[in-house]
Amino acid sequence: MTVPNSPPGIQPGSESSKLLSQGLIYSLSSAAPVLVTLVVTPALTRSIDASQYGVVGLGLVIIQVGLVVLGFGLQEPIARHGILGPSGIPGARAIVLMSIVPSAFLTALVCVTSPWWTPAVFNVSFNVGYIYALIAAWFFSVIASIQGVMRAQDRPVPLVAVGLVASLAAPVLGLVLVQKQRADGGTGYLLGIALGYGLALGIGLLDFFRAGKATRHPGDFLSALRLGLAMIFHQSAVYLATAVCVVLTSHRLGVGEAGRMQLSLYVATAPAIIAVALSNSWSPIIYRTPPARRTEVASTLVSDVAKVIALLCGGLTMLFPVLLPLLMPSTYRPDELVSVASVACVGAIFFVAYLATVHLMMAEGRNAALVYVVPGSIAIAAITLALIPAQPALLALGFPLATLVMAGVTRLVLPRISQVNWRIRGIAMPTLTVLALGVIGGVIPGDGVWLVFRLAVASVLGFWGLRYLRRVFAGSAPAQAPAGEGASAAKG
Repeated sequence: MTVPNSPPGIQPGSESSKLLSQGLIYSLSSAAPVLVTLVVTPALTRSIDASQYGVVGLGLVIIQVGLVVLGFGLQEPIARHGILGPSGIPGARAIVLMSIVPSAFLTALVCVTSPWWTPAVFNVSFNVGYIYALIAAWFFSVIASIQGVMRAQDRPVPLVAVGLVASLAAPVLGLVLVQKQRADGGTGYLLGIALGYGLALGIGLLDFFRAGKATRHPGDFLSALRLGLAMIFHQSAVYLATAVCVVLTSHRLGVGEAGRMQLSLYVATAPAIIAVALSNSWSPIIYRTPPARRTEVASTLVSDVAKVIALLCGGLTMLFPVLLPLLMPSTYRPDELVSVASVACVGAIFFVAYLATVHLMMAEGRNAALVYVVPGSIAIAAITLALIPAQPALLALGFPLATLVMAGVTRLVLPRISQVNWRIRGIAMPTLTVLALGVIGGVIPGDGVWLVFRLAVASVLGFWGLRYLRRVFAGSAPAQAPAGEGASAAKG
């Protein structure tokens, strides 16, 4: 079977190598914000107090959710259309252009009404920084749509380049503006984020208009919008699951504690963000795979991704006592957030299972279930957090709980949509590993002999991970599982 608009080069058995090697390139655009945070956040938290950082934390929540909502969730449908749609890449480019005006109108409407809805949602006073956050979200929503075309064209380098400009320029400009208006540093930082994203958008548009023509075809935009409106919930799933923890913390413990929660979740959810970045390569491989081979390929890829994410989760969990003090001064009490971050980090492995199922739904062009699966999962998490004791480590349970429900429900729904599924045994051992290390990392102390133990475990995981990546970049088959992990994923 020939897949429309599919470039040659993905041979049976090479999917894992392509996913992990190309996916790691895509991951640079997601890893960059984490790395920049390690540099910028210590300066930021030492320049503004916890209350002002609370403004930043809530602004980042607005950006994370807003960039998907204001872009109508079109990034993945645009990539899918470029590969599977009858009008191909020119049609996908036209969808990008047709989405800009209604997206800008929606952004303006949300900005105008923000003085009314922000106090109700966040339980805080209105701050003009939240408008800057909305503008930044709109800028990045357009960037994401452009990147959808780049994914369909199999152009990871320009995609990552635009992402790196946004990741580097935005926080640096934000930090510069913080130094100029310390009394209202949170607002200044969010303005800098908006300016940085605007710069990245300008570069992305230059590449977009130089790389080819757009050809409008009747029905393309509405077809993409139908998929996109359901994808709004999917593409903001990580951020909504994070937001429910931050917002409930703001309501129950105050804006200062919400800022601390956002800081710890920023690092703890990094593996989930990396999994999303890997999806930039993961989903096109599924789309280009003939249906007869999709079960085999999907099972292999989810196993590979789960191993990578398990390594990241395990290493981070062990290193939280070292990393968190780098991000914040002692006044933020980073030692108390180790258990918070350890609890939240577990959710990344459940999110891998959820992503594997969503890719198969999108390959069939039937993703309507996401309209109720993601909001329902977030609602379950929110209700749970509202009922349990108001302690930060318990409130961090919202993230793994939401992702677990998403993974379970989509897995149950998939047989009604597709005859293709992925084999769950491939992620069993990575999941158990993450759960075990999450519990251990959240309970044991972070100093003395226990710190030596943490560093030793992290070193072992890092060594095995480097070995794994060396084999991938050498073009060999994925590394075999360590002893006790069970059989490796099925070969292509």
